[in-house]
Amino acid sequence: MSLRRVIRAGTLALFLCRGHALAQHLVLFPASFEATEGAELALRAETAHEQSTSPAPWPVEIAWLFVRSGGTQENRGPDDAPRPFADQVRLSPTAPGITLIGLDLPVRTEPAQPERVLDAARAAGKADVCPDKAILVRWVKSAATLVRARAADGGLPADGTGTSKAGLLAEIRPLMDVARAPAGGVLPVRAYLLGDAAPGAIIVATHLRSGRTQRVTADAKGIADIQITQPGAWVVRSTMIRAGTDGEVAMTVGEASLTFDAPEPTPNAAAEPAP
Repeated sequence: MSLRRVIRAGTLALFLCRGHALAQHLVLFPASFEATEGAELALRAETAHEQSTSPAPWPVEIAWLFVRSGGTQENRGPDDAPRPFADQVRLSPTAPGITLIGLDLPVRTEPAQPERVLDAARAAGKADVCPDKAILVRWVKSAATLVRARAADGGLPADGTGTSKAGLLAEIRPLMDVARAPAGGVLPVRAYLLGDAAPGAIIVATHLRSGRTQRVTADAKGIADIQITQPGAWVVRSTMIRAGTDGEVAMTVGEASLTFDAPEPTPNAAAEPAP
């Protein structure tokens, strides 16, 4: 069933639906993408804009926060979520290797005015969604980040954490270990909403130092390729929409983000001639 049919209670001409800002995503940033096993790591929240980010208060409510490393996972819920100080929380990678940190905000189900629905629809690439009255929407917001947690000797063991499915309500999952692979290649990612792949999702990737942004559309399996052209911090985000199927809401809107640091190419790799 198409989204147009789900919200068919009245559709305005597309030329009347314009001029609204695109969605702004919650993103997570560690104080450094390089950490040491067992040491405290400060984590802050920011808001992603078109080509940059800006500081944001740490979320007041958290439904789920986890730290996954070395085959183990620490979970926190609303009652024991870390308390922020100066809009930062402190967490500790429990094992060397890539550490995945993620959080879900509480799901909100509420009426949304046409302008707000249009903002989400435009960000999701759904030009045919344009209701003329408020509809009931389930709002889902999640964020994740990848950190390199080194052993005492500086080593970085390889495991599957960097490519594992987080289980977040809205998720962008890298399909290669981008926190270990030097910049200059292709990063396939997969978008999920409520645990299922999000076909046709619009994936927006921004290299923060340069502000360069690329937009790619996921295939029928929710997979899209991002060109990791430069080293440094990256923000990957997506707004996804799914038609309601439970008879309670007209649609679900999911906002997902992923931050990571692409390592510098090694000197040997840079010196190798192109094939």
